[in-house]
Amino acid sequence: MTLHRCALLPEDTARLFGTTEEVGRKVLAAAMRGESEVRNVSKEILRRIEGGTSLQTLRIAQTQTASDGFVKYLFDIGVEAVRIPIPCEAPGADTSAYE
Repeated sequence: MTLHRCALLPEDTARLFGTTEEVGRKVLAAAMRGESEVRNVSKEILRRIEGGTSLQTLRIAQTQTASDGFVKYLFDIGVEAVRIPIPCEAPGADTSAYE
């Protein structure tokens, strides 16, 4: 199974690909934006990272919606994320300021 770049913390990238955490942060930020280009990182390091990771579109494996509007997503790579509702989306919220 190929690792997804969005599932790697900067320290993981540094450890796995022999680089620095700063490079790991840049690679993660680019991955989260859906970009494969990373500025100020050598092409050799990027080739190593690209060879051992994937940037495929994440697929939602499971969704759980709570009564308070929070939504938990489990992605197919084993990573969870939570969508926190903005105040006007909360059940019974006064939305008059948003109309």
